[in-house]
Amino acid sequence: RCLEPVHQSVVQSFALVLRLVRGGEVSGPEAESGDDFIVLPEHTEEFDLLPIVRERIILALPLKPLCREDCKGLCPHCGASRNTESCDCTDERQDERWSQLRKLKEQSGGNQDATS
Repeated sequence: RCLEPVHQSVVQSFALVLRLVRGGEVSGPEAESGDDFIVLPEHTEEFDLLPIVRERIILALPLKPLCREDCKGLCPHCGASRNTESCDCTDERQDERWSQLRKLKEQSGGNQDATS
């Protein structure tokens, strides 16, 4: 919210079961692999764990990292950090596309009822 650097530890544990199956090819019900259970042919000597570990680390990261739980973020108008300073900006934002109608309303006298 405030664009301050966030230092955060990621602790993630997971279990991974690698099963070697006899025979040349893995097929049938023995070939079913899941997220934590991987079936490999018996002659497999190497298996790349990097994609699995990378995925687990990415999934362990928070979606919206905050510098602290009560972070107020940045002012959307002037960009000041609301955690360290205050600004005179109002939260009421007026759409400039309606400015001409607003001027007409002010010229005609404000909130007059147009009943006949």
